[in-house]
Parts: sequence; structure tokens; C-alpha cells
Amino acid sequence: MITVALPTWKSSPILWLQLESLCRQVDAPKFEVIVMEDPSINFAGEEYVMQFADRMREAGGELRYVELEKWISLGSKWREIALIAKYDIFCLAASDNYSPPDRLKVTAEHFEKGCNWFDVREGLFYNVKTGRSSCWYNHNLKDTGLFMATKTDFIKNLNGPGPRRFIDNWIRSQIKGRVKSSELRMSGLHTDGYNNISMKRGEYEDAYPTKFKDPYMPVEEIVPKDIWDRLISMKC
Repeated sequence: MITVALPTWKSSPILWLQLESLCRQVDAPKFEVIVMEDPSINFAGEEYVMQFADRMREAGGELRYVELEKWISLGSKWREIALIAKYDIFCLAASDNYSPPDRLKVTAEHFEKGCNWFDVREGLFYNVKTGRSSCWYNHNLKDTGLFMATKTDFIKNLNGPGPRRFIDNWIRSQIKGRVKSSELRMSGLHTDGYNNISMKRGEYEDAYPTKFKDPYMPVEEIVPKDIWDRLISMKC
């Protein structure tokens, strides 16, 4: 059973993307999705989020919404979500990503094999605002990855307020006896343009071109047509 942590801030234009993907999970174990939002200019709100609840239930998931009174760091949000989580496996989700339909199924399978940390090594990125060509980002470093998942207890017991960036490294540094599992690639989409961190990825691409390569397939072959059409409509 899996808790999907979905912290969000200034993300109302793109939050639908992750919620849609979680409504379309196939053969998933029982799961819950906890959306935790703090006040911002682009505030989504409970009514917007909970419109996905019925479809989430059909996919085997329960949707929960928590509104914070003030901004807290991303790492602190993860910990707050872990404290109210029901399940042992903790999936880290981003509002501007599209999780593949087998994400929760694959995650559960890896944990059943005995790992307590799971990630993916490569991912497809696309800038929604600019329509910038997608690229495969190759996570060939030892301690980084996409679509991460770990044990809920690890997140509950994190020490300190957490940094503003490199949250995954902060988590890993506190996990003793990490048993890691990863896959080279999982179909799914990571988008830029509506997230404070991902908006800087273009600069990162320019600085480290060897980590990027041409996409092996177009975005429209990664996501369903209705999702692609909606992403195209957001180009500005």
C-alpha cells in the first residue's frame, strides 16, 4: 500500500497534470494521494483538487487535501505528509509531472523485492510554456533519480528544516542501511515552466550538455492525446 505525497505551491496552472496521471493508474495497489498546499498567487484550493476524487477512487486511490496556513519548505512538507500518511511506502510526486500508468504498480513490485529506496535513472522533459524540444535527462550519477519512493518512516524521522534545493540528497544522507533499486527508464513526463526548480532546468541543460541527449520519442507518444492537446494549449 502506497502514500503518494503531492506538495504544491504556485502550481494551479499545472497541478491537473499529476492528478490526471494518478487517476489513470493501472493495476495499482491500494493507495492514497495527499495534496498539501500552502497559500500562493496561483492557489488551487480544495474544491479544485477534490474534483478528481471520484476518478481517483476508481483507480484504487483515496484523495486527501491539506491546506497550510503559511509557506513551509518542500522537505518540511514531505515530513508533514509522512506524519499523516496511512501506508508504509512513500512516493514523491511533483505537480508538474505526468506519472506513467504503471508507476505505483512498478514501485510496489520493487519494494516487494526488498528495497527501501526506488528511483528511475532517465526521464523525458518538456517545457510547457515555450514548447522547447523535449530531451532525455540521463541520471548517471550515483545518488540522484526520478520518480523516487522510499519508506514513510524514513521521511517521518528526518532531522532539521530541510534545504530549499537538493532535497533528495538531504533525505538520503539520513537513511541508514539504504537498500536501493532503480530502473533505467520509465515512461512518463517531467515538465518545465510552472515550477520554481524546473524553470532553472534550461540553464542546467546549457551548463551540462553531456547529461542530455535527443529524445528517443516525441512527447505526444509518451502521454495520452487529450493530455498532449492540453499541454499544447498552455504554450505561451
